[in-house]
Amino acid sequence: MVEEQTNAERPATRMLGHYEMLEQIGQGGMAIVYKGLQPSLNRTVAIKVLPERFARTEELLARFDREANIAAQLNHPNIVQVIDRGKEGETLFIVMEFVNGVSLDRLIREGKISVVQALDYAVQICDALEYAHAKGVIHRDLKPSNILVDNETGRAKISDFGIAAIEATGSELSTLTRENVALGTINYMSPEQRLNSHTVTVHTDIFSFGVVLYELLTGSLPIGHFKLPSFVNHQAPIGFDEVVKKCLAQSPADRYQSAAEIKADLGRITGRHLKPQSKSGPTPVRDWRSLARRYAIAGGAAVLVIAIAAAFLIHRRHAPTPPSAAATAAAAAAADAQAEEDALLAERMENCQLEWKALKKHGTFSSSYYAPEQQQLVNKLNKLISDYPKSQQVSPALQLIAEVCQQPDLNDWKTATDALVRLSEREPANGADPLFQAAELYNGKLKDKAAAQEMYARFVRDFPDDPRAAAARKRLNADR
Repeated sequence: MVEEQTNAERPATRMLGHYEMLEQIGQGGMAIVYKGLQPSLNRTVAIKVLPERFARTEELLARFDREANIAAQLNHPNIVQVIDRGKEGETLFIVMEFVNGVSLDRLIREGKISVVQALDYAVQICDALEYAHAKGVIHRDLKPSNILVDNETGRAKISDFGIAAIEATGSELSTLTRENVALGTINYMSPEQRLNSHTVTVHTDIFSFGVVLYELLTGSLPIGHFKLPSFVNHQAPIGFDEVVKKCLAQSPADRYQSAAEIKADLGRITGRHLKPQSKSGPTPVRDWRSLARRYAIAGGAAVLVIAIAAAFLIHRRHAPTPPSAAATAAAAAAADAQAEEDALLAERMENCQLEWKALKKHGTFSSSYYAPEQQQLVNKLNKLISDYPKSQQVSPALQLIAEVCQQPDLNDWKTATDALVRLSEREPANGADPLFQAAELYNGKLKDKAAAQEMYARFVRDFPDDPRAAAARKRLNADR
């Protein structure tokens, strides 16, 4: 059956209510959007024209008025403002703020979003959700095509807040229409929304946000047994993995309970405290300390320290006088840079540990599905050690490598043993456990008797009073 052509599908008249129609700028499964003009204020607007079927029942008309009025009360810099709504004959329309920009969906498809920009947009979206949810408004159809980015300000703006509820109601009038809507949004729907769109809570928007965040970071959708963001995009901090996983939890109770909680975790990843919104509104993202500087400081701090040290030695050679104010300031800057590097490395190590806990939480490691993720984590830890060999985080990194490599499905006994030996050499006073474990692995899993003898001998020599020394001596004597 072919549906009759509606006013929304016919060429638009020049005037709709008090607004002048200029050109079509978008079309979705349920409506057409036009660029328009409000002559009374000489203002450019966007006009969303809804199908005639919305005007055919009193129930839908009442729902239209109620939802449009709610949406019009939302006044937030990251939400497209609803200005007006009206009815012309059998055609319903909503007038909204015109955003001169492109959809987030287009930016994602073009691959133009960096990790720094992804975080920027994510926090702005959280600000909008936090504000709307506090007002009792749920979007129900959050997705990149419903998020616009202003060309001039770079500000992300969610469109159709509250209007999604109108369209969800209207979609029930036609099986054909309902299928069209589902095809466009099914990948962003929470499990509970797929069962009943009328009983959703703020948790469904949080699920949809998780899908959007994953897409921002990877350019793809989290379908099936999807890889975590940091495995797809190696520029993405591991901390994003936990945020995405918690947003996409099957049960609403296991997800974040508010957008403010998501924003707090995003702040933890970047090391910046992101406060909940106050009555004065959200803090502009452009006022943050540059996230790019935070990512770069770990690599640049070592160069800065070397350069400052060299300059200080030259100064001492040519002018053996007390340090100048400039030298003192430079030393203080070097100390600050080193402290920030240490903090960043500690955070990276903490994220690796959280990632390992999350992997173990899945179950028994009974499937080969986990081995690539284990190897990815080991690679990250080895890179941290390689990049910062003198960092205090090397020891916990080696310890975690040994633990990860000894678990199924990886079972990389050689890498685990090497990590334990390096750990014992790095911290001789605390090397009893890693040294004995290395000896046991050489003796058992690796069947390397010569290496096992060397490790047992070192253990007996360095830790003669350890309760395990007797067992080590027994194995030494047995192999002679």
